[in-house]
Parts: sequence; structure tokens; C-alpha cells
Amino acid sequence: MSQDDLLARLRRLELIELAKTATIAYASACDHKAVDELRTNVFTNDAVLHVPNRDFVGVDAVAEFYAHQFPEMGARRHFLTNQVAEVGDDERVHVESYFFFVSADDRSVIGWGQYRDIVIVGDDGPRIADKTIILDVRTDLSTGWAMSPTSEGLP
Repeated sequence: MSQDDLLARLRRLELIELAKTATIAYASACDHKAVDELRTNVFTNDAVLHVPNRDFVGVDAVAEFYAHQFPEMGARRHFLTNQVAEVGDDERVHVESYFFFVSADDRSVIGWGQYRDIVIVGDDGPRIADKTIILDVRTDLSTGWAMSPTSEGLP
């Protein structure tokens, strides 16, 4: 293996690790309801956020979405897992993560789903340029999340 090959592999690993820090910074900013942190340190200026049935384009629109959501949330903690990252030819890093959250709203809330992020690593650090949120479950503990008797046996 040549030195150029080793340097390319090292660069790929560095980009992946930096991209993962951007996803962690996102979760932390959401947990702390830090809209300014999302605006200045997590998303790019031209970021796009995809949530079910809506897209938000530009960091101001993205920050406004979160500013509207945060007051409805209680104390929340995100947990990211099973992260898979791949570097594209343009050095954009595609990161897929499963997330799980717990929240103390007016009742105990839990949920999980997937994040699909495209992260750009620039001179000012890693920033999310495109984020898709796929929410599989959001429920409270009294309602639960088990399958109903009529859905047993479904894949």
C-alpha cells in the first residue's frame, strides 16, 4: 500500500469521525434546546431539513422549526446508535443513525427512528447540510408501544 493510499484512508476515517461529531452536536443542542447552537455550529447556512410531510430550507427556517418545537418538549435526552457513515466523492459524509429518546413532557414520552444526515466538513468544522428525520414511534409509557393483538404475526 502506497503512502498516498494510506493518506486517503486516513482522510476518509477523519471525515467520518468528524461527521459523527456533528450528529452528536445536533443531539446535544436539541437536548439543551439550544436554537442558537443549531444555527451557528450544527447546520450549514443552506441546510435542508426533511421531516414527515415538510421540508425546511436554509438555516433560519431550520432554526425556526426547532424554536417552535422546543417549547412543547420537556427535558429530553437523545441516544444515537448503529451509525453507518460513508464518504462520497465530493467528501460529503452520509451518516445514517438510529435514535432513541426519552422525554419528561407532561407525561413520560419515548420514541425512536432514524436520522439520515449529509455532513460537510469545512474549515469551520463539520456541519449538517441535509437532515432527514424518520420517526418510527413516539408514545407515552401509559399507552405503550407493543403491537396490538390484531397485528400479531405481521412482519
